[in-house]
Amino acid sequence: MKLLKLLLVSIFIINSQVIFAQIKQEKPSKKLDEYLKKLQKSDAVTEALVESVVNGDDKVKVYSIKTLALQKNKNALPIFLDYLGYGLTIRTVNKGKYEQTSAWEVRLESAIALGRVKDPKAIPFLEKMLKMDNSYIVKKGIIWALGELKSEQSVPLLTKILKLAKDQSVVMACVKALGKIGNKKSFMPLLSVTQGNYIESIKKEAVKSLEMIKWEK
Repeated sequence: MKLLKLLLVSIFIINSQVIFAQIKQEKPSKKLDEYLKKLQKSDAVTEALVESVVNGDDKVKVYSIKTLALQKNKNALPIFLDYLGYGLTIRTVNKGKYEQTSAWEVRLESAIALGRVKDPKAIPFLEKMLKMDNSYIVKKGIIWALGELKSEQSVPLLTKILKLAKDQSVVMACVKALGKIGNKKSFMPLLSVTQGNYIESIKKEAVKSLEMIKWEK
């Protein structure tokens, strides 16, 4: 009898863990997405969204930042910059390197927001975080933002990341960003990609990016 009770309790605990895991992974309803997209930009809405970023949990932060970005709200630039490094702390035991200590989604949405707002003041912050953040997904978001900003000053850093990247999706992000920027200094790195040990889709993208170079500059 005791063994049976123990077995039932164990099954209950396992089922509870599965249920809670499913709840955490559930996406907000389409109605919520639609509602946030329809929110009109105003001082009151901006204030409420900023407060949600500051005081909400990680999921609330993500949706609040995303909404501010969809509104292309330049008043929220300080928030985007602040949360671009959210959850990263100095590891004093590892000679100043950085580690991820919280949800990467917040940093990713902050990077995307900066790309949508297109304020050149964000460029040095994006470059700094590109060097620091170890998450490939966040790196891709930062690279995308630099491409959207058409940051010519970022070409040397992007080409360096391109050469050193071990993840092919990061390489693809760099290739696309360099194409959007269209600087002639990207010619050799992009040409090298077409002849390098990369998958065919990356090589094709490199050719497209080569075609986007603005030679008259």
